[in-house]
Amino acid sequence: MKRFTIILKAESEGEREVVSAAAECVEQKEGADFLFSGKNCRYCVHIGDAVHIERTGDISYKLSLDTHRRTATTIRTPYGELPAEVAAERLRIRERDGSFFVSADYVLFFPNFSQKHSIFFMAKRDGVPPQ
Repeated sequence: MKRFTIILKAESEGEREVVSAAAECVEQKEGADFLFSGKNCRYCVHIGDAVHIERTGDISYKLSLDTHRRTATTIRTPYGELPAEVAAERLRIRERDGSFFVSADYVLFFPNFSQKHSIFFMAKRDGVPPQ
């Protein structure tokens, strides 16, 4: 496993979450999984052709960000489950000098409303100087 330092920024209509943490990277055949902890939660961010973000904790979900199709998800909260669909409007994935960068805008469609979100993810490999 390789060690990375990550930053995850998520914003939605006035709310903002920022996580800065050490992460382990597990290389997969079709991409890489970054495993790290936030406040009272764990994340797994998979970067491949699309991006998958899984969060487990007081609020749990698995988002698949793919500009070619809508994907279904369920957001689990202490108050119950919310079914939703995810539509990625913009997704940019970049790898440079051993670091990974993801930025995306997406919409969560719930049964009675929708909510716009944006996300930025950076994973910098520990011990690799910039070139």
